[in-house]
Amino acid sequence: WKNLYTIVADDEVTNQSKSETIHTKDAEDLAEHYIPKRFDLDKIYLTEYPVVLDAAVSWISKPAVTEDLLNRINEGSLIINFIGHGNPHLWTHERIFKDSRDANRIQNGRRYAFWITATCDFGRWDDPEDQSFAEKILMMENRGSVSMLASSRLVYASSNAVFNKQFTRILLQNTGRSLRVGDAIRLAKSATYTVSNNEKFAILGDPTLKLEVPALNVKVTRLFPDSLKALSKITVNGKIYDHFQNPVTISGDIYLRTFDSRREVTYQPVAGNAISYILPGNPIFRGKGTVQTGEFELQFIVPKDISYGGKSGRISIFFENETIAGTGYKDNLIVDGTATDLIDAQGPDIDFTAQNQNLVDFAVLNENEILEIELKDDKSGINITGDVGHKIMAIPDDQSLSRKEITHLFEYDQNSFLHGKIRMPLTLFSQFTTAESPGEMHRLAIKAWDNANNSSTKLIQFEIVPDGKLVLKDLLNYPNPFYQTTTFTFFLNTEAEVSVKIYTSAGRLIRRMNHIPGSFGFNMVSWSGHDQDGDPVANGVYLYKVQARHEDQSVEQIGKLIKLE
Repeated sequence: WKNLYTIVADDEVTNQSKSETIHTKDAEDLAEHYIPKRFDLDKIYLTEYPVVLDAAVSWISKPAVTEDLLNRINEGSLIINFIGHGNPHLWTHERIFKDSRDANRIQNGRRYAFWITATCDFGRWDDPEDQSFAEKILMMENRGSVSMLASSRLVYASSNAVFNKQFTRILLQNTGRSLRVGDAIRLAKSATYTVSNNEKFAILGDPTLKLEVPALNVKVTRLFPDSLKALSKITVNGKIYDHFQNPVTISGDIYLRTFDSRREVTYQPVAGNAISYILPGNPIFRGKGTVQTGEFELQFIVPKDISYGGKSGRISIFFENETIAGTGYKDNLIVDGTATDLIDAQGPDIDFTAQNQNLVDFAVLNENEILEIELKDDKSGINITGDVGHKIMAIPDDQSLSRKEITHLFEYDQNSFLHGKIRMPLTLFSQFTTAESPGEMHRLAIKAWDNANNSSTKLIQFEIVPDGKLVLKDLLNYPNPFYQTTTFTFFLNTEAEVSVKIYTSAGRLIRRMNHIPGSFGFNMVSWSGHDQDGDPVANGVYLYKVQARHEDQSVEQIGKLIKLE
């Protein structure tokens, strides 16, 4: 995410016009001519999204834009640049970003972006009776933005565009370092001379801030084969260089992203002339490798879902260790053809884990649990293109209308191109809360595809419990009746210290097993059928109590078993 520049562009529709394409045009000019090629681009253009009639405000909306924007904020981007209409509390007439609705959904942790907002009033910082959305974002604790360039009054699109382009050019012009944002805004204002418009823009935050622009260069030294052919295995070799192009002997991690050929789009607005722009290609691979002594090698398999005939594929590389980072790319790759030596007729394996424990058929999960979905395909790898019909989907409680795409959450494991994980918070679905459904059983189905377009689906059932509450669930013993030994089984929602006590039917304690380490998920404790003195117990009915302790909490359940020889 530290190598990503995100542009959000308003569409042509306003209260007064249906042909205002200036914002899309300005965004495209910025993207293609002012942002250095070493950055990956994410273009969130409103023109690409469907319209929904919002009866609550008697106007149209584009909720899919909101979802994509919040996903991008939360997953991270070095810079987020918005171009369009706005006011102190929202962006665009479609209300794609609104403080009263979306502020609490900004959950990016420490993935702080620098925000550029080329819009009216968003950073109105001098109103003592009202706090702007820009101020709220900046003041968020352990989330939000690192700093923001915003206007405090009415500004104009044409002047905004000139200033925005110059600010971006000046801020990012030097490889390996960025200017202080305060210096960049000063130089950009001097270079544009639109004084009345420029004076309304200010830096909200520390003007001495320097963005974490990578200092090292990463170069692809070998790409075999040299074009992206469907179902072919690609090997990428590379080296790390300093700013003076000297090889660097260094170790760390490499993040490799491969993209399909860019797509040329012609958009016909509601009124007026058509406009054209270029959208980034679909992702083909995103994985993580290891750099040793300044060199690395990664492999990946090209999916069937490619553009075929494209000539602008791209490989983007980001390096980092604890002290320094680097970036590089190789573009204008040919995307065409199909390899014939890979045969794959089975879909990927899907497994669920949480808190480092495998989940099989049932689990007790905390309300804010992060569910890990492991995907593995030993022949062709996992399809992450997001192409129509081949997306990784999550379907809650058999409700197909509530399904959500989670392709963007998949990351390959380090040094692998065949298996990886999705870390999905349960809060992604509103129905997965104790407030919505206390004590209810839930189901989650995951459908995924491999690069040969074979699919698999897997289901897990679970109960959700409030965070911080210790829960012991589904206590049983098997076999029951038992002859020599029996096993107590139960579920825990966190690690705990477990004890098991066996009583006669009259209530006399005959066996105690203490200090048993209980783990999250499914637990098993065996009993040999002997009492505390080591003697086998007689035939009959017995009671047992399983107790779990965690910090200052204690829970227990009681069951009945039969000894029968």
